Amino acid sequence: MFGTSPLFVNRRSVTKAIDIVWTAPPIFHSLNRAIAGSLATEVEQEIDSFIRFLATERGLSDNYQLSTRRSLTEFAEWCSSAKNITAVREVTQPQISEYLSLRKRGRLAAASIKLIVVALKIFFRFLAG
Repeated sequence: MFGTSPLFVNRRSVTKAIDIVWTAPPIFHSLNRAIAGSLATEVEQEIDSFIRFLATERGLSDNYQLSTRRSLTEFAEWCSSAKNITAVREVTQPQISEYLSLRKRGRLAAASIKLIVVALKIFFRFLAG
């Protein structure tokens, strides 16, 4: 069953995972361009560094990397547009809670919200480490 699913991807070598990180789909490029000014550069660098960490140190799947990148990029866009945050380290716990609440009110599935929570949690833990 899983082998026939279009979303199922067998584990690839670390080199392949890094190639995917460096050649993100065009949708991510357009999302990143939507983030304004200096935040775009800082956020892109932080997210890229984190995704490389997931690929090389953790060996996580391509799909997981793409899902995490999407979650983090969408959060960064919201921070930029709704909160005028100029640096990723300015994000606070109440802002994260507000974002998650907004996504929940937007009728995002609980499983999807959990994925966002996990992505944000490990991203900020990575930045703090």
